[in-house]
Amino acid sequence: MNALKSLVNELGSVHSVDGFLTKLTTFVLRLEDLFGEHRSARRVFEKVLACEELELFLRVLAGYRDVVEVMVFRDLRLKPLMKLCRHSSRNVE
Repeated sequence: MNALKSLVNELGSVHSVDGFLTKLTTFVLRLEDLFGEHRSARRVFEKVLACEELELFLRVLAGYRDVVEVMVFRDLRLKPLMKLCRHSSRNVE
């Protein structure tokens, strides 16, 4: 998937939680453009997050879980990511 390679390349130059979340949000918007609103885009996004190529980035981000949570749910720029997170968290409960 070219979009995954592009995301990995872009994340390689990011050095902040905000930058990482912004790149993920942009990726979510691309998926929504391709697959429509949430259902299909969410499934693809969840599969992408499970890819080995993103494992290192996600491990680093996991160290900032509290910061990520606050940013995703308060920063309007990250609204597409927030929507996916809310839906996923409801499925986990």
